[in-house]
Amino acid sequence: MNATTDDAADGVHKANGMGRVLASLRLRHAHLVATNTAYAILAGVVQGFQRHDPSLLARQSAYSLLYAIPSGLIMILSLAAIVDQNTGASVSAPLRDFISEEAPKDLQPLLDGLVEYALVETSQNTAVVAALLALGVAIWSAAGGVGAMMYSINTVYGIRDARSFMKGALIRVGMTFLSGVMMILAFILLALGQILLEELPSLGVDLGVIYGFLSSGPVVAFLLLFGSLLLLYKVGLDAPAAVWWLLPGTLLASAAIGLLVILMDRILSYTNPGAAYGVAGSVLILLWSLYMVSQIAVIGAIVNAVLGKRYDHRLIEALNHRPAKPAAREGSAVSIHR
Repeated sequence: MNATTDDAADGVHKANGMGRVLASLRLRHAHLVATNTAYAILAGVVQGFQRHDPSLLARQSAYSLLYAIPSGLIMILSLAAIVDQNTGASVSAPLRDFISEEAPKDLQPLLDGLVEYALVETSQNTAVVAALLALGVAIWSAAGGVGAMMYSINTVYGIRDARSFMKGALIRVGMTFLSGVMMILAFILLALGQILLEELPSLGVDLGVIYGFLSSGPVVAFLLLFGSLLLLYKVGLDAPAAVWWLLPGTLLASAAIGLLVILMDRILSYTNPGAAYGVAGSVLILLWSLYMVSQIAVIGAIVNAVLGKRYDHRLIEALNHRPAKPAAREGSAVSIHR
């Protein structure tokens, strides 16, 4: 009996000791939040991550973007056919080299067949029609992903998107269309880089150094990614936000996505985890990559939300007059429509 009493007393003593430790940690945490700006910002980001669950918010965006990839590929091949037939630039050889070096072996015959049909057997009129149709399908599919990201951005800021359905649809389609235009411009820069570089001196303007900078593939990709994310964070939020306080999250997300791409390239150069499952494995890897990219974009929005709520006076004033939106919960449906 005495042993049982002693054990119970010892348990109570340990529980009280643990309670005192936790209380001390809470006080220390509150003190650091009140006195240390960097710690307060980091704590806000961690709390936002726990509250909003970026993995849940990123799922619908990843699925929608996956549907847009085939039509985007057809659009690029159609543009390549148009460039080949109007400029004489040989785009097919670089495309075939890229497919043989980078594409999964199970997909190489399919992609080679698409290149052969697009660049050899397709007329210019057919290529133009195919490019326009593919662009339309890509915009329609990707708009769902953009809408899911807009929902996520407003959610992490704790506000309800009050824009009308028509206005929201126009914003989604407009942002997706602009992203498509940016992709086309990047393709033109990369495909016609040498031709443009040769023509610049005849125009009386020496832009060789500038174009040499822009024609760098990684630089172009990073700038387009940075610009697209900044536009998404600015236009997707249904509240006034200073661009200055959107830059940290944009830069962080862009750098993280760039590191993810480099890491995936390194891993796939040594081994392909989806090789045992054929095309299905490649699709799963692609879906996982889109999911990670979408999740990183949501985390960037959380960083911007923490900084904006702390320093952006216009945003703070606007949020004080907006109805609060409850945080997303596990298992809840994420809808891009209201």
